[in-house]
This record gives sequence, structure tokens and C-alpha cells, in this order.
Amino acid sequence: MVEHICNKEDSIDILTESVEKIRATIYGNGQPGMKADMACIKTKIENIETTMTSLATSTSGILQYINETKGAEKQKLSNKQKTRVIISSIISIAGIIISLIIKFA
Repeated sequence: MVEHICNKEDSIDILTESVEKIRATIYGNGQPGMKADMACIKTKIENIETTMTSLATSTSGILQYINETKGAEKQKLSNKQKTRVIISSIISIAGIIISLIIKFA
């Protein structure tokens, strides 16, 4: 077997050291690493999604209530306007009848 002299040993050592640093960052070196942080972040995102779904449901219910309330208020205004028209019509008819009575009396 032919003996091989490695002229890239320094580069291999640098790469090995870099891989070990990356491994320590991902898995932790006595501390929670990125893997544990990602699991925690995933749980928090799922909780946020649940909360947002609940808020969306509540918000749509509130908006529906507001729209119904505004619709009822518009209906009340409409009824007030109808009442004013009816009263104005009655007063006008009464005025015409009174003027006819005075004219033919």
C-alpha cells in the first residue's frame, strides 16, 4: 500500500471544528440548542394560531352584532320619519277640511 501524505490536514481540521460548532449550536452544549428553541417556537406558534382563530370568531360575532344594532337604529329612524310624514299628512288633510268647512259654511 502506498503511503499518502495529506496536504489538506489544516483545512480538514478547520472544517471539523466548524461542524462541531454547528452541532453544538443545533443540539446545545449543556444549554438548550436551536433544536429545543425551534420546538418551543413551534408550540408558541400553534398557541398563537389557536388564539387567533378564537379572536376571529369573537370578532365576527361582534361585527355581526354591530351591524344588526345599526340596522335596528336605521329602522327606528325610518319609523320616526314615517310617523312624521303621517302626522304631516293628517295635519294637511285637517287643514283642507277646515278650509272647506269655512268656505262652504
